[in-house]
Amino acid sequence: IFQRLQCTGCHNVESSKAPILEGMFLQRRELRNGKTVIADEAYIRNSIRNPRLQVRPRWEAIMPAYGHDQL
Repeated sequence: IFQRLQCTGCHNVESSKAPILEGMFLQRRELRNGKTVIADEAYIRNSIRNPRLQVRPRWEAIMPAYGHDQL
């Protein structure tokens, strides 16, 4: 799914468009609003379906939302 939806276009070490996702699972993630969350399955699912809801500092909310029919 990650490759099919071309997520690697932004989520890669050579891009400055989006954070690298490798190694983030179950790590603490600071959000723009000052809150901290754990990058668990729920956080990742919500970030894919509504990427503007929990934006990280220093990143623009440019990722499109993906629904159930696309995943």
